[in-house]
Amino acid sequence: MFTVIKHHRKSWFILLDTFGASNFYYAVFIAQIARLFGTPYLPILRGGNLPKRFEGNPRLTRLLFKYSCKNITPSGFLKKALMDHGYAAETVPNIIDISVYDFKKRESYLPKILYVRAFHQIYNPTMAVRVLAQVKEEFPEVCLCMIGPEKDNSFRETQELAIKLGVEESITYTGVLSKKEWHKIAQDYDIFINTTTIDNTPVSVMEAMALGLPVISTNVGGIPYLLKDKIDAFLVNNNDVDAMANKIIEIISGKVDVSSTVLNALKKVEQFDWSVVRKSWIKLLNEKPKKKGFIDAFYDSSPVNIQNLLVSFYGFYWKQRRLGGNFKKYLKEFKSREHFSKQQWDEYQTQELRKLLIHAFTTVPFYKELYTRHGFTLEDFKKFELNDLHMLPYLEKEDLRKFGKTSLLSLKKEKGTFVASSGSTGTPVSIYLSKQMHQKWNAAYESRLRNWAGVNSSLARGMIGGRRILNPNRPKKPFYRFNSAENQTYFSAYYINKKNTPDYIEGLVKHKVEYLVGYAMSIYFLAENINKLELVAPKLQAVLTSSEKLTMQMRMEIEKAFKCKVFDAYSGVEACGLISENMDGELLFSPDTGILEVLDPGGKEVDYGVSGEVVATGLLNFDQPLIRYRIGDRVTKAKHQKTKSGIEMPLIESIDGRLEDVVVTNDGRKMVRFHSVFIDINGLVAGQLVQKKIDEIHLNLMVNTEFRTNDESEMEERVQNQLGKVKVYFNYVEEIPKNKNGKIMAVISELSN
Repeated sequence: MFTVIKHHRKSWFILLDTFGASNFYYAVFIAQIARLFGTPYLPILRGGNLPKRFEGNPRLTRLLFKYSCKNITPSGFLKKALMDHGYAAETVPNIIDISVYDFKKRESYLPKILYVRAFHQIYNPTMAVRVLAQVKEEFPEVCLCMIGPEKDNSFRETQELAIKLGVEESITYTGVLSKKEWHKIAQDYDIFINTTTIDNTPVSVMEAMALGLPVISTNVGGIPYLLKDKIDAFLVNNNDVDAMANKIIEIISGKVDVSSTVLNALKKVEQFDWSVVRKSWIKLLNEKPKKKGFIDAFYDSSPVNIQNLLVSFYGFYWKQRRLGGNFKKYLKEFKSREHFSKQQWDEYQTQELRKLLIHAFTTVPFYKELYTRHGFTLEDFKKFELNDLHMLPYLEKEDLRKFGKTSLLSLKKEKGTFVASSGSTGTPVSIYLSKQMHQKWNAAYESRLRNWAGVNSSLARGMIGGRRILNPNRPKKPFYRFNSAENQTYFSAYYINKKNTPDYIEGLVKHKVEYLVGYAMSIYFLAENINKLELVAPKLQAVLTSSEKLTMQMRMEIEKAFKCKVFDAYSGVEACGLISENMDGELLFSPDTGILEVLDPGGKEVDYGVSGEVVATGLLNFDQPLIRYRIGDRVTKAKHQKTKSGIEMPLIESIDGRLEDVVVTNDGRKMVRFHSVFIDINGLVAGQLVQKKIDEIHLNLMVNTEFRTNDESEMEERVQNQLGKVKVYFNYVEEIPKNKNGKIMAVISELSN
């Protein structure tokens, strides 16, 4: 236990030998310690008695095997036992070093019998004495050597039985011997017996095979998975004294040719030599499982009220980060610019663009090299105009992925953190955001979305999002957690179905939610269930949607369920620009968040009323500037640019190309957001999730040389955390096909309905 605690930070995972006797309880205890510290553990099953634990201790076996990163068995016997109870398992054989065993080829077999097991009732040592007594009737000179420690009353019972049967003079008891000592003794014996009533893959039997001793064993537990009758050993039924004694007599009498049997046995145990088995262990140990942090592990094992407390601590941190500091100052500035004229916006953007380009050229190595290579100088940027923007090269997503954590960062960057994008185009990237940038961006969001919708950050809000707030191994009500620091009720997007819908309504009512924000499709699925089931949801002030295309059907369904107006928005974690809906139902681009270009395939600005590719230049993030960044999304500029309110911001007719297919689960849940499957996978260029069947998922992956197939297990676990027990297949492709709009569909469903 202390070893686990001391080394948990440095350990990839814990190898936990697990036997069927009292050691089992120790293994369960250590497993819980490992879970507490977030260290993956890997049980290695040893005891043939373990299958009985499934019946006698179902709760403890669940605690041990369900939460392990993998379960390793030395035999098909235990693997089948685990799989029969719903636990995944892999087989890695027990190990022996063939080089230390002196294989003895025997021309004939004398009545000299060897027993090497502990004196314990499960190994049935008294059967060996009964067998000896029967053989003695044919061969009075027979002798039996019994090697092993005392574990219970079996040793005394064995001695008493030997006296009763009159064979005590024919038995030698050695007690515990080292391997070297009993291997030497084995050279003087000719037949090895294994009388156990329970077994897995006994090493002593494997060693006897390596020494050239013919093995006669009971066919219990894992023995039939190790030995084949009359091929590499001789098997008898459990406690069948007559059959074992008769087989010994036949071998001694020469009625059975055992020469091929012992040679086959040698060939078999050569498969268990370290030179062979090590390859399986190397492969296994190279597949380093993802290690949970202490807080994550503690959160998963905590009751709901403690989880709410932890969520609130986390919420307090983010509230200070987003809404503290200069947030109010930035909010005031955004509000002061809302009624800028077109000329004022042009002047403002020109001034901010020059600042950004000068900063990028002088402090960001990536842009210094790129712009110098294209012939730009510092003097060029001091007099740069908006109309010159098209002369600058694009920033591709691959550039951001490759250099985003190195040369795309400013040498004068403020302290910050990386945040993963949603990967709506199938390609997640990491964005660097300082505390100041967070406050600027939230000020923009507050003034141009919340305030336009008639709400603000101080009101009780609900959020439907993709954060993992429930333990995926034990998902149960409630499907929300309460963040008291921000007066936020966070609902999981992963468990919305008809059965769970009342619980979502309960959360809205219980915490008096006044407005709802989140994924457009997830909110739509919830609203659809509410309307179909004719449930009554509380009347909200507003619903704010993002991340997916909001169709008219979705809007109507949501407004019907929550009896309020829906306000749509588009931005992305890249924070290169904000498109948000006002009270008049108009989508406006905020020019103080970025510069928006909507381009045709030739790189020219499209006409009004025409859809084009979004190329954005963010004006807020000077720590990781994104200049002419090809986001991969599309919008259509409105034909008429005059707003009903007189605000002179660019009007957007529609946000195009963000409508993804829906993945459906066996229990009726519907999901579209799977960006977390592909986040932080080294060497992954792009990923796409395809549902072929209700329980079959294919991941199409574009990778480079940095990718390691070990990460397949991590992606598989992420998929199953969202969808439950589904089969996951991996397809490596040179390119992921794009749709007619030139976008990679991150999620595709091939289900007929």
